[in-house]
Amino acid sequence: MYECEAHTPEVPFGDCFVTRVRQVLASVPALEGQGNKEPACLFQASWSVELTRSTMMEGAIHRGARSGLQSNFMAYAN
Repeated sequence: MYECEAHTPEVPFGDCFVTRVRQVLASVPALEGQGNKEPACLFQASWSVELTRSTMMEGAIHRGARSGLQSNFMAYAN
């Protein structure tokens, strides 16, 4: 398991929030019926946004964080 906390003061309202990401990589048995006997792995990522001070831009902050993290993690899928 890997956990990190990202501070992004260079983005708009970056001083109002912290993004936390948790990544888990686990070994799992080979997939049945796939003709593959090799072990596989499971990658799971979760994230949260913590507001460090009150702002009316909370919705925009959450949408922006979700968009950025989704595009980042899609690189793993491709």
